[in-house]
Amino acid sequence: MSKLNRKKFWTVVGREFFVRVRKKSFLVTTILVPILMVAVMAFVLWMTMNSVAKERIAILDETGQYASLFEDTPDYSFFTSHKSLEDFKSEGKENSEEATIILRITDDLLHNPKAITLYGYNEIPIGVTSLIEDTLSDYLTKKKLEETGIPNLQETVEACTVSLSIDNYKWDKQGNTKRSSGIVAGIIGIVLAFLSFNYVA
Repeated sequence: MSKLNRKKFWTVVGREFFVRVRKKSFLVTTILVPILMVAVMAFVLWMTMNSVAKERIAILDETGQYASLFEDTPDYSFFTSHKSLEDFKSEGKENSEEATIILRITDDLLHNPKAITLYGYNEIPIGVTSLIEDTLSDYLTKKKLEETGIPNLQETVEACTVSLSIDNYKWDKQGNTKRSSGIVAGIIGIVLAFLSFNYVA
Protein backbone atom coordinates (compact mmCIF):
# COMPACT_ATOMS: atom_id res chain seq x y z
CA MET A 1 0.00 0.00 0.00
CA SER A 2 1.43 3.33 -1.05
CA LYS A 3 1.83 6.29 1.29
CA LEU A 4 -1.10 8.06 -0.40
CA ASN A 5 -3.38 5.03 -0.11
CA ARG A 6 -2.45 4.57 3.54
CA LYS A 7 -3.36 8.20 4.21
CA LYS A 8 -6.74 7.72 2.49
CA PHE A 9 -7.33 4.51 4.41
CA TRP A 10 -6.77 6.13 7.81
CA THR A 11 -8.83 9.13 6.79
CA VAL A 12 -11.78 6.86 5.99
CA VAL A 13 -11.30 4.89 9.21
CA GLY A 14 -11.16 8.08 11.26
CA ARG A 15 -14.27 9.49 9.63
CA GLU A 16 -16.25 6.25 10.13
CA PHE A 17 -15.15 6.06 13.75
CA PHE A 18 -16.27 9.57 14.62
CA VAL A 19 -19.55 9.14 12.73
CA ARG A 20 -20.33 5.97 14.67
CA VAL A 21 -19.24 7.43 18.00
CA ARG A 22 -21.73 10.27 17.56
CA LYS A 23 -24.61 7.83 17.10
CA LYS A 24 -26.80 7.21 20.13
CA SER A 25 -26.91 3.49 19.37
CA PHE A 26 -23.13 3.31 19.67
CA LEU A 27 -23.20 5.00 23.07
CA VAL A 28 -25.99 2.72 24.28
CA THR A 29 -24.29 -0.43 23.03
CA THR A 30 -20.81 0.33 24.33
CA ILE A 31 -21.60 2.13 27.59
CA LEU A 32 -25.15 1.71 28.86
CA VAL A 33 -25.71 -1.95 27.93
CA PRO A 34 -22.66 -3.27 29.85
CA ILE A 35 -23.64 -1.20 32.90
CA LEU A 36 -27.21 -2.48 32.74
CA MET A 37 -26.00 -6.06 32.30
CA VAL A 38 -23.85 -5.83 35.42
CA ALA A 39 -26.76 -4.33 37.35
CA VAL A 40 -29.12 -7.10 36.22
CA MET A 41 -26.60 -9.82 37.09
CA ALA A 42 -26.09 -8.35 40.55
CA PHE A 43 -29.85 -8.12 41.08
CA VAL A 44 -30.47 -11.71 39.95
CA LEU A 45 -27.74 -13.03 42.24
CA TRP A 46 -29.08 -10.98 45.13
CA MET A 47 -32.60 -12.28 44.56
CA THR A 48 -31.28 -15.84 44.37
CA MET A 49 -29.41 -15.54 47.66
CA ASN A 50 -32.18 -13.71 49.49
CA SER A 51 -35.83 -14.65 49.52
CA VAL A 52 -38.32 -11.79 49.19
CA ALA A 53 -40.55 -13.11 51.98
CA LYS A 54 -39.31 -14.69 55.19
CA GLU A 55 -38.77 -18.40 54.68
CA ARG A 56 -40.37 -20.76 57.21
CA ILE A 57 -38.26 -23.88 57.51
CA ALA A 58 -39.86 -26.95 59.05
CA ILE A 59 -37.33 -29.32 60.64
CA LEU A 60 -38.10 -33.03 60.51
CA ASP A 61 -35.31 -34.36 62.71
CA GLU A 62 -35.73 -38.09 63.26
CA THR A 63 -32.61 -38.20 65.44
CA GLY A 64 -33.59 -35.42 67.86
CA GLN A 65 -30.01 -34.10 67.78
CA TYR A 66 -30.04 -31.17 65.41
CA ALA A 67 -33.27 -29.16 65.53
CA SER A 68 -32.14 -27.10 68.53
CA LEU A 69 -29.03 -25.89 66.67
CA PHE A 70 -30.97 -23.58 64.38
CA GLU A 71 -31.85 -20.03 65.38
CA ASP A 72 -34.12 -17.61 63.56
CA THR A 73 -32.60 -14.87 61.42
CA PRO A 74 -34.23 -11.79 59.84
CA ASP A 75 -34.80 -13.85 56.69
CA TYR A 76 -35.32 -17.41 57.95
CA SER A 77 -37.55 -18.89 60.65
CA PHE A 78 -36.90 -22.46 61.87
CA PHE A 79 -39.38 -24.65 63.72
CA THR A 80 -39.66 -28.32 64.63
CA SER A 81 -42.52 -30.15 62.96
CA HIS A 82 -44.02 -33.53 63.80
CA LYS A 83 -45.59 -33.92 60.40
CA SER A 84 -44.26 -36.41 57.90
CA LEU A 85 -42.61 -35.49 54.63
CA GLU A 86 -45.62 -36.96 52.81
CA ASP A 87 -47.93 -34.64 54.77
CA PHE A 88 -46.07 -31.57 53.53
CA LYS A 89 -45.87 -32.97 50.02
CA SER A 90 -49.61 -33.64 49.82
CA GLU A 91 -50.67 -30.35 51.47
CA GLY A 92 -48.47 -28.28 49.17
CA LYS A 93 -47.80 -24.57 49.59
CA GLU A 94 -50.99 -24.09 51.61
CA ASN A 95 -49.84 -26.43 54.38
CA SER A 96 -51.24 -25.73 57.86
CA GLU A 97 -47.82 -24.80 59.30
CA GLU A 98 -47.08 -22.33 56.50
CA ALA A 99 -43.74 -23.98 55.84
CA THR A 100 -41.98 -22.94 52.66
CA ILE A 101 -38.98 -25.27 53.04
CA ILE A 102 -38.68 -28.67 54.73
CA LEU A 103 -35.39 -29.83 56.25
CA ARG A 104 -35.36 -33.58 56.80
CA ILE A 105 -32.68 -35.43 58.81
CA THR A 106 -33.04 -39.20 59.07
CA ASP A 107 -29.81 -40.39 60.68
CA ASP A 108 -26.67 -39.42 62.62
CA LEU A 109 -24.91 -37.06 60.20
CA LEU A 110 -21.53 -37.79 61.72
CA HIS A 111 -21.74 -41.33 60.41
CA ASN A 112 -24.08 -40.73 57.51
CA PRO A 113 -23.55 -37.22 56.02
CA LYS A 114 -26.07 -37.89 53.23
CA ALA A 115 -28.97 -38.41 55.63
CA ILE A 116 -30.12 -34.83 55.15
CA THR A 117 -32.30 -33.28 52.47
CA LEU A 118 -34.03 -29.98 51.76
CA TYR A 119 -37.39 -29.78 50.02
CA GLY A 120 -39.15 -26.63 48.86
CA TYR A 121 -42.22 -25.51 46.98
CA ASN A 122 -40.11 -22.92 45.12
CA GLU A 123 -36.43 -22.67 44.28
CA ILE A 124 -34.54 -22.87 47.58
CA PRO A 125 -32.43 -19.74 48.21
CA ILE A 126 -28.68 -20.30 48.32
CA GLY A 127 -28.57 -18.50 51.67
CA VAL A 128 -30.78 -21.15 53.31
CA THR A 129 -28.63 -24.02 52.11
CA SER A 130 -25.42 -22.26 53.14
CA LEU A 131 -26.76 -21.42 56.62
CA ILE A 132 -27.84 -25.00 57.28
CA GLU A 133 -24.62 -26.49 55.94
CA ASP A 134 -22.44 -24.10 57.98
CA THR A 135 -24.44 -24.65 61.19
CA LEU A 136 -24.32 -28.42 60.98
CA SER A 137 -20.74 -28.59 59.70
CA ASP A 138 -19.51 -26.53 62.68
CA TYR A 139 -21.45 -28.68 65.14
CA LEU A 140 -20.30 -31.97 63.64
CA THR A 141 -16.69 -30.82 63.49
CA LYS A 142 -16.69 -29.91 67.19
CA LYS A 143 -18.39 -33.19 68.05
CA LYS A 144 -15.84 -35.17 66.07
CA LEU A 145 -12.98 -33.33 67.78
CA GLU A 146 -14.42 -34.09 71.20
CA GLU A 147 -14.77 -37.78 70.37
CA THR A 148 -11.12 -38.10 69.40
CA GLY A 149 -9.86 -37.48 72.92
CA ILE A 150 -6.61 -36.17 71.43
CA PRO A 151 -4.92 -33.43 73.52
CA ASN A 152 -3.59 -31.46 70.51
CA LEU A 153 -6.96 -30.47 69.09
CA GLN A 154 -5.57 -27.73 66.87
CA GLU A 155 -3.52 -30.26 64.93
CA THR A 156 -6.56 -32.42 64.27
CA VAL A 157 -9.02 -29.71 63.23
CA GLU A 158 -8.29 -30.02 59.51
CA ALA A 159 -8.51 -33.82 59.53
CA CYS A 160 -11.77 -33.75 61.48
CA THR A 161 -13.59 -31.07 59.51
CA VAL A 162 -16.96 -32.30 58.27
CA SER A 163 -18.57 -30.61 55.25
CA LEU A 164 -22.12 -31.20 54.12
CA SER A 165 -23.66 -30.87 50.69
CA ILE A 166 -27.45 -30.98 50.92
CA ASP A 167 -29.53 -32.39 48.08
CA ASN A 168 -32.33 -29.94 47.19
CA TYR A 169 -35.66 -31.01 45.69
CA LYS A 170 -38.64 -29.04 44.43
CA TRP A 171 -42.26 -30.21 44.32
CA ASP A 172 -44.44 -29.15 41.43
CA LYS A 173 -48.23 -28.71 41.56
CA GLN A 174 -48.76 -32.42 40.85
CA GLY A 175 -46.51 -33.43 43.75
CA ASN A 176 -43.73 -34.69 41.49
CA THR A 177 -40.20 -34.34 42.83
CA LYS A 178 -37.26 -32.92 40.91
CA ARG A 179 -33.88 -31.57 41.87
CA SER A 180 -33.79 -27.89 42.78
CA SER A 181 -30.87 -25.52 42.31
CA GLY A 182 -30.92 -21.84 43.21
CA ILE A 183 -27.54 -21.47 41.51
CA VAL A 184 -28.82 -22.86 38.22
CA ALA A 185 -31.87 -20.59 38.42
CA GLY A 186 -29.58 -17.60 38.94
CA ILE A 187 -27.36 -18.56 36.01
CA ILE A 188 -30.39 -19.02 33.74
CA GLY A 189 -31.65 -15.58 34.75
CA ILE A 190 -28.29 -14.03 33.91
CA VAL A 191 -28.14 -15.77 30.53
CA LEU A 192 -31.68 -14.68 29.64
CA ALA A 193 -30.90 -11.11 30.66
CA PHE A 194 -27.74 -11.16 28.54
CA LEU A 195 -29.61 -12.50 25.51
CA SER A 196 -32.42 -9.97 25.88
CA PHE A 197 -29.98 -7.05 26.01
CA ASN A 198 -28.14 -8.36 22.98
CA TYR A 199 -31.42 -8.67 21.12
CA VAL A 200 -32.40 -5.10 21.99
CA ALA A 201 -28.97 -3.79 21.04
